[in-house]
Amino acid sequence: MKKSFTKKWKKSYYVLRKYCAGDQPFLQWFDREEGWQRQMARGTLELFPRYKVFKRMEQKSRQYVFEISTDAETLTLAAESETVMDLWVIQLQMQTTLNPRVAG
Repeated sequence: MKKSFTKKWKKSYYVLRKYCAGDQPFLQWFDREEGWQRQMARGTLELFPRYKVFKRMEQKSRQYVFEISTDAETLTLAAESETVMDLWVIQLQMQTTLNPRVAG
């Protein structure tokens, strides 16, 4: 997937995780998929206590764009296909359904 905070897109590898001590989900991104477990995360987005995820259809320069918004920041991501985008959106939405402590 690719991430954009501005107009520049950069390819990264994303992992949806949960803290060991609880059910709080967070998203981390890494430079590459290969060996990501041994890499230092380039960034982390806390998805607790509240976040929203939605598809962005109006992007002209990219297809398969979706956003994850928390109270603190918004990440705009572009998946490689519609299927991959749908899987990410569904998985992120399921976190709010499966964990009543996370508000969607």
